[in-house]
Amino acid sequence: MAFGALKGFLDVRYGTRDGSACAEFSWERHDENDPACGRGWVMIGTAGRLVGHFYIHNGDDSAFVCERG
Repeated sequence: MAFGALKGFLDVRYGTRDGSACAEFSWERHDENDPACGRGWVMIGTAGRLVGHFYIHNGDDSAFVCERG
């Protein structure tokens, strides 16, 4: 993946979480000599929403919910 000076990479594995299908991933990004990496997971929640959690190695983490506009 690339967007301007930002380049990123994903490594995805599919499995289950709490009995539901999910994707767990690790990620790495490079943004003008400012590398970062982490992990996360995502699954289909209620009402077709995509829910998950995003972790930055040695940093913050954040839960998220996505829905169609």
